[in-house]
Amino acid sequence: MSLSIQALIEQVAAAKSAAIAPNTSKSYGSGWQSWQRWADKHGIRCLPAKPEELQIWLVALDVEGKKPTTLRAYLAAVGHHHRNCLIEDPTRDPEVQQTMRGINRRAAARGYTPKQAKPLRWHHIQQITQHAEKQLARLDLRAEDKQKLLTNIAMLSLCHDAALRCSELLALTWSDISCSDDAITGRVLIRRSKTDQMAEGAVCPLSAYTLQAIERIRPPEAQPEQRIFPISASTVRRRFKAAAQAAGIDPTGITTHSPRIGMAQDLAAGGVDMPALMIAGRWKQPATVARYIRNLAADHTPVAQYLQTQDFTPEEPSPPALPAKSPSRLREARMGFVSAVVETIPVFGHALAAKLHPTAQNTARKAPSLASYPIRSLVKTLADQLATFSPGMGDRVGQGRFRSTGWPRLITLRRLARSANTVTLAAESPSTTSTSAAIPGASVPTSPSMRRAMAPLTVAQAMA
Repeated sequence: MSLSIQALIEQVAAAKSAAIAPNTSKSYGSGWQSWQRWADKHGIRCLPAKPEELQIWLVALDVEGKKPTTLRAYLAAVGHHHRNCLIEDPTRDPEVQQTMRGINRRAAARGYTPKQAKPLRWHHIQQITQHAEKQLARLDLRAEDKQKLLTNIAMLSLCHDAALRCSELLALTWSDISCSDDAITGRVLIRRSKTDQMAEGAVCPLSAYTLQAIERIRPPEAQPEQRIFPISASTVRRRFKAAAQAAGIDPTGITTHSPRIGMAQDLAAGGVDMPALMIAGRWKQPATVARYIRNLAADHTPVAQYLQTQDFTPEEPSPPALPAKSPSRLREARMGFVSAVVETIPVFGHALAAKLHPTAQNTARKAPSLASYPIRSLVKTLADQLATFSPGMGDRVGQGRFRSTGWPRLITLRRLARSANTVTLAAESPSTTSTSAAIPGASVPTSPSMRRAMAPLTVAQAMA
């Protein structure tokens, strides 16, 4: 069938318009309209545009609060329109490019950073799907709500496994899904994408769960060329946000790109290098991948993993050396140790035993309840236990004394027994009048005679 020249000219125009994606064409239309409105307002010819006039326009948009990303899109629209009209592109003028760089730097100085979608990583996908599966188990769930939950599960799992863009997801047909050779996992054929305008195609693997989720929504009368998800991009975005919020995830920043960014971060956290990342996500520029993984959670970065393997905990300082065995200091040490023993009697147990020496743990577990003992018997029992805690405490040498093998001669069983006798007699003395407790957990009078009896038991808390 032959066409007229006019029809062929129209086909040429249609072929040229098909060279760019519909969303890009829409963005170019908005940018060109902005330039036209500003040029008409100031009496300037919009075609061809002069570089100095474009600079004024860009600065005017920046003053109005337009973001640098918007300005770059508008500038690209003007350049595209000039090239289509076979006119020299004024946006490539060095002065225009310098002005654009200056606007970018000023915006960065003000704290502007390009927005990035919040990632939905694998643990997020699991959280959402688990919540959806619980909802599916409800008996009162309506059929349309069940179908919506199943569709959400399939879309999220599919977008994450294959790192799909929204346009790639919505373009899938039932013939694009197939089983792998193992008949457990699957494959998805991406016929065309943003970075594959020539439709060379790409094949991505799918997990067994994702393949099963897709089969759960396959209608019995599904045709091979029928779209799997006959919905709009705005519906996908709304469903992703709602599914995340229902699972307890903050929906702020979640878009249709979130599963794709989440997969990039999951792969980066798993140690995948940049070339493999670019192949997995079908990216052409390393800068794009770097932007996606820059906000990777700190505990998943290689630096964080390295720091987690390092032990930066400072060693506990060794206890200071005990003073020389002068008679006065030795006496003070003895009295402090006895006082510490008496004061810790009501709360003595596993913690104190473990603190004194690891081998004391078994002794403390076998010891009966100390709180029910009389003070005299308690002090004697405690002294016997302390004697078995460590060889470093000393050896028994006649009349209950110890020979020191590393510790000073701090205490003897005879002094412990004498101190216990003094405490017991003072506590039972009818001449005492005060009823305030001198020992935690015990009602021991603190009369003058009691205080004199307790004088040898002055506490050296550092040794408790």
